[in-house]
Amino acid sequence: MKRGTLFALIAIIFLTIFLRALPFFQHVFWGMDEGEYLRMTENILRTGTISSEYNGWTVAYPYFQGYFVLSAAFSSLSSLSALASLGAVIIFSILAPISVFLMVSKIMGESAGIWASGFIAVAAPYAYHTSLPAPESLGQAMLILTILILWRDGEKTLFPALFMATAMLVSHPLSGYMLLLFTGTSVAMRIFRGDDWKKRWVFLAIYSTILMIYWMFVGEGFRKGVLISSGVSPVLVVFLTYLALFSLYMLGKASKGRRLVGYRESPGEISLPVPALMSALAASILILSMTFGIPGLKSALDPSAALFYLPFLGLIMVSFWGTYPIKASRRGLEVLGWLMALTLSALAGYFINAHLLIPYRHLEFLMIPIAVLFGAAAYILTSGRGKENRFAGFLVVLLLINAFIVYPPSQYMGGFSESTDWEEIPSIVVASGFDGLIATDHRLSTDIFALGKEEVSWEDAGDFFRNPDNSTYAPNYVLLTEKMKKGAAFGSGNPAERIDETPFFACYLIYRDSFSSIYLWC
Repeated sequence: MKRGTLFALIAIIFLTIFLRALPFFQHVFWGMDEGEYLRMTENILRTGTISSEYNGWTVAYPYFQGYFVLSAAFSSLSSLSALASLGAVIIFSILAPISVFLMVSKIMGESAGIWASGFIAVAAPYAYHTSLPAPESLGQAMLILTILILWRDGEKTLFPALFMATAMLVSHPLSGYMLLLFTGTSVAMRIFRGDDWKKRWVFLAIYSTILMIYWMFVGEGFRKGVLISSGVSPVLVVFLTYLALFSLYMLGKASKGRRLVGYRESPGEISLPVPALMSALAASILILSMTFGIPGLKSALDPSAALFYLPFLGLIMVSFWGTYPIKASRRGLEVLGWLMALTLSALAGYFINAHLLIPYRHLEFLMIPIAVLFGAAAYILTSGRGKENRFAGFLVVLLLINAFIVYPPSQYMGGFSESTDWEEIPSIVVASGFDGLIATDHRLSTDIFALGKEEVSWEDAGDFFRNPDNSTYAPNYVLLTEKMKKGAAFGSGNPAERIDETPFFACYLIYRDSFSSIYLWC
């Protein structure tokens, strides 16, 4: 590795750490689900055992065991509290720029790898989600590492890849699904290109079996959340999985090592129509999201969000120019196949209305193959001197601008806020000591749940807050804060709602400070 490349990679790593750690210096809690993760981690520290017993929101949270065990280990082996150990796990997010650098270096060299790692460090959908003390931050790092192990293509990589994939599956099952998409399309692309496909197919067959066993007999939350809730039979999924495995095997045998499609071996060539068309599509999706809502969610973007997200859209448009440079490479073709599979999965999740497979949940995973495309495009567009060097300066500035928009204001996030501030803590502590059901929104419910109280409304009190006098919902207490009144979280995918405190003035006020109020519901 050249000295300049090493310094650039180190700078990107420090930028990644700074961006991911920034929310923890600004807020007490960061992440709307942190309370659930904290309770599960504390349970392991208290009992020394892993349990699926859980009395919080939905049924999926007990199935991130790998993340909880790692967080508990951080706490046990250091002086960190359970809360601090959850945040410490995001240190794994620094693996993303390193891993992406290695991925792209295998396709187009180290210069392209540096550009790709810069993209993954600042691209908002990826940087924002991997800043959260959540299983996805760990799962995505393990996903990229598994792909790197598979790309070594040696016989001795099977068991390390399976070990990493299984650890990822029990830490973040959705990442496990994304790996299934990668390995499936990887086998198909190798068959079409005439490359060796058998070793990858063996991994796919074993991993698919592990995944099916986990989903059918262990991961109850994901079986219900993805399949049963969408009207899809789990038995049908198992059948289709093995049908696809058998079909790939027969196709590979029939191909006899011949290329089924042709490629132009010209990695430095860029053609206009496809990137221009895909850029226009990306711009259209942004405009439609502002008009009709984010695909798979019920909240639309604020019209002014177009200007705010314009730098990110610029990165995406540059990325699409990387489709031609990498398609001559076997690994590059696998990335393109994975990108197509992720896109089709997002569309399928939208049409079957699967709670856990909505397009929004695909965004952060889509950033990984798009980062590869960006690295390839940036390398080709900046190779040379003169105008190319000026374009390199433009891309550096564009990346730095994107670093400033990683954490959008709430009006560009459907009115939501992931954070809990110091001003809200006193009322949360007071509310956690009451006996009886507390009505509030999801964000404050998870904070109260983190302190040991389970009788909170989560997302069930939406109708109550909209029209408390005519609601059948009967809480004992009502907790309101200034931040909640500006944007309360009720229901996954729904836009944040403003809350009017006036209907509660007739009730008995039992706590008030300059930022919060708690009422005894009358």
